[in-house]
Amino acid sequence: MLQQLRDKKQFRPGDTMIEVLFAITAYSVVAIFTIITMNIGLQQGESALELSQARIEIAAQADGLRYIHNAFLSEREYGRTGSNSYKDLWNRIVGRAINHDDSIQDLAVGRCGNWYNGNYLVNHKAFVLNLRNLSPTGGTNTVVEATNNKFREATLYPRVVYTASNTAWDGTSDSSDRDYYDESGKLYVGAAEGIWVIARKSAAMSNMLNNQPEYYDFHIYSCWYAPGSDHPSTIGTIIRLYNPELQEKIR
Repeated sequence: MLQQLRDKKQFRPGDTMIEVLFAITAYSVVAIFTIITMNIGLQQGESALELSQARIEIAAQADGLRYIHNAFLSEREYGRTGSNSYKDLWNRIVGRAINHDDSIQDLAVGRCGNWYNGNYLVNHKAFVLNLRNLSPTGGTNTVVEATNNKFREATLYPRVVYTASNTAWDGTSDSSDRDYYDESGKLYVGAAEGIWVIARKSAAMSNMLNNQPEYYDFHIYSCWYAPGSDHPSTIGTIIRLYNPELQEKIR
């Protein structure tokens, strides 16, 4: 009797190799589909975050330009002049404006590096504003020009990196630059990654007030690579500010 039970147990039917392989295959398909779906969701979330950050950086540069423009307009009401006048800072900015008939490269570029190759930004007198030091006497610390190694492609998303010293940021945090997460005392632009401003003046108003341009268009552009994409993401805006010098003379 005991032997019969052992024989039945020994020859009890089980899962075949085909059934095992089918189960493993089904599990693998579900697992891979789940991982792919999660990755797509993470990439879309990261892309949305980077797009928001790019818009914030662009809006900040636009607000800085409007602030300087409005400060100049308000100063004339009080007759303020001299080296501490925002008129001088405004003139420093528009002094970098290219002519109205100079072309500006379209945002639809094949690579973000196209903007940085061939001194394009230098030749078009690109710049960024140091929004932590909008001082009329700030000089190159306030209007950071694309004539140094501080302008580079974005490592994450378009951003202006602030540092504690007026040297190009090397992408690391060390004792000379304070802790990366400590923003106190970081009053210099260490890098402009994937963002820049190009000013273009309008045609001069002929036979009127020394042929002054009527307005200035400020092209604020950005370029970076979203997660998992080798095609550049680009976003930009143009703000038009009318010439305070012209308004001042008309007045």
